Amino acid sequence: MAISDNQKLDYLFKKLGLGATKTDTVFNKLAANESIPSPLLIRGDTIWSSSGSIPSVIPSATNSFVEIQTVVETSQDITATPNRTWITGITDWIPTEFGSTYLVNVYIHTSGDAAGAEILANKVFTTGSGNNDEWFFDYQSGVLNFIGDNLPVGKSFTGKSVYISGATYAGTKGVAPSAGTTSAITGLQTQIDSIISNTDPETLDSLTEIVNAFQKTDASIPPAQEFVGDGATVSYILTDAPENVESVDVYVNDVLQRPSIFGITGTTLTFNETPAFSDDIYVKYRYPFATMTAPNVESIENQHLNLVYTSNQYTGDDSTTQYNVQPGHSVHSVLVIVQGSILPPTLYSISNTILTLNTAPTPGAVVDIRYLPV
Repeated sequence: MAISDNQKLDYLFKKLGLGATKTDTVFNKLAANESIPSPLLIRGDTIWSSSGSIPSVIPSATNSFVEIQTVVETSQDITATPNRTWITGITDWIPTEFGSTYLVNVYIHTSGDAAGAEILANKVFTTGSGNNDEWFFDYQSGVLNFIGDNLPVGKSFTGKSVYISGATYAGTKGVAPSAGTTSAITGLQTQIDSIISNTDPETLDSLTEIVNAFQKTDASIPPAQEFVGDGATVSYILTDAPENVESVDVYVNDVLQRPSIFGITGTTLTFNETPAFSDDIYVKYRYPFATMTAPNVESIENQHLNLVYTSNQYTGDDSTTQYNVQPGHSVHSVLVIVQGSILPPTLYSISNTILTLNTAPTPGAVVDIRYLPV
């Protein structure tokens, strides 16, 4: 006899409607009384990210993606009618959608004797014996329910347990990042590791300068100011001199004011209309580079200035000591490199556009003059 439509509908309602495991007939346990979760396999944290590696035929031994479960002794669900529902306590059983060989095998045998359970005489089949005694196994929750109207005909449950054999998923879970994202994260981690482990003095000095620049920029933002209207005062003194009215946000009683409502001269903020008595006036400074007439010390770097570095090259002849250089430079704004060695400023002088070396370079020696921005 086939499973009744009432039992099928009850299962679907409990499974799809409430995400619960069916453990008893519709007559003995309503959907609201089912307490074992059985969510659909769609949650990001429970997605089988390696499901594509599950073979279509159940393997003979456990591997990285499939764990073989042999005669797992279950425990009876005491909230259901006696012997109706049995719990493995194991989730993520691989269902038959991956292949028919993943259909679990069910045995009824003496409790505590798993070794003797897996024989044909103890086995009960999913289609039952033709007496409306079928079973249904919920692969996600690991729960077996005798879904037919009757328990297995001809089987005694006295001193017995239900044993389940099958396979569970053993791979990774969660939404796996794309190959590009993984590569980017790996590259970023490599850079971070390199920075953390770097002991080069010049690199460490650069990192220190970057950190200091961020700290100084953050510290340069003036704190907000508050005033209270007295019904007569229209001008208020600020702690800083914003560049213009667009450089501050002014609130009166928590309402942002248009720039046309006030004016700024130096450190004085003046309203066009007198704030009323007890009005709350709040002045917030914007980002420092938008609010300050002069940039913060050390807040501007070479990359912001678009500086150009140039050079001249000459060849020594054992007699020439004077070379033309660009105007506006001194011994401290040029680097003189002779045959790969940087000369100290004491070994040359600059007058107008003439650089004079104390000693003439040897024949063929490369004289490289590099200019620093001035």
